Amino acid sequence: MKKILTMMFVFVLLFSIGTMAQGLDLIGGLTFNTFDGTIDYADGTQDEMRDDLTSGTGFYVGGRFWFSDNLALGGGYDKTGSEDQLVEFSIAGPYAEMVFRANEYIHFKGGLAFYNWEVKEKIFYTSQKETGLGFLFGACLTYPLQESIALSGGVDYRLLTIEDEYNDKINFSGFRINGGIALLF
Repeated sequence: MKKILTMMFVFVLLFSIGTMAQGLDLIGGLTFNTFDGTIDYADGTQDEMRDDLTSGTGFYVGGRFWFSDNLALGGGYDKTGSEDQLVEFSIAGPYAEMVFRANEYIHFKGGLAFYNWEVKEKIFYTSQKETGLGFLFGACLTYPLQESIALSGGVDYRLLTIEDEYNDKINFSGFRINGGIALLF
């Protein structure tokens, strides 16, 4: 029964999107991310992540619905991470955003993301998972190639601090440079 209800929901959703698709953008692309890397330990001391871990690549996928000429609501999934010889980490999760279209080419956006953080130590084979609420603010340029496809690129700033199981706070704030494709309906 659950599978039938899920399939009916997906069918209704796809049908609704097809009839309301005017103003819908599907977006996706690759990212290059920087991370602040400051670690505030519970005992009051502070440290920095190793330089090899202060940047990494990732990807995003999502959609936006333009409910007016200049305002859209969107959502999607964002993933990034980094690694060196000792440690590998990733931050990933869903995001929601509001987008303001300044003109045909320039958009400003802001949103919230609920990130899952996972770190794996390669020598001792240990891992740790935590969650955190982050914020994304930025701007993007969109260049239409055809009526229904556009190239996009932009710069965002991510505000994100994760508290681990030892009450240490790790700052993953930093820039997120992105480029991708937008399908315009």
